[in-house]
Amino acid sequence: LPRSPRLLVNAGSQLLVGGSVLLLLGFAFGQVEPGMLERASLRSLAGIAYLLVFGTFCGFGAFVWLTRHEPPTRISTYAFVNPVVAVLIGHFAAGEPLTVAMLLAMAAIVGAVVLIVTDRVRAA
Repeated sequence: LPRSPRLLVNAGSQLLVGGSVLLLLGFAFGQVEPGMLERASLRSLAGIAYLLVFGTFCGFGAFVWLTRHEPPTRISTYAFVNPVVAVLIGHFAAGEPLTVAMLLAMAAIVGAVVLIVTDRVRAA
């Protein structure tokens, strides 16, 4: 489908439609109920605010921008790196445990992404 040349229009329309569909599904399946926000803790609301700003606006905006400037193979590497970032944020921000096995897995993931990105650069 044709896209608007403006990044914010593309990202905003996708986020608006996706959020609306999820909200409707939440109501339909009883996941959203009156008074939910009033019962939420400050820590929960801060987590939601963090996800909105960094996960949605910054992350998705960057993804939409990348779709115009990078090949799909390079863009898809974010899916591998995101869990590594999430585990590190969980460890440093929330004190979640970080084991040797997790560190080895993260090193393998980052190594694989480096191989993917450098192989494409060398091939070009």
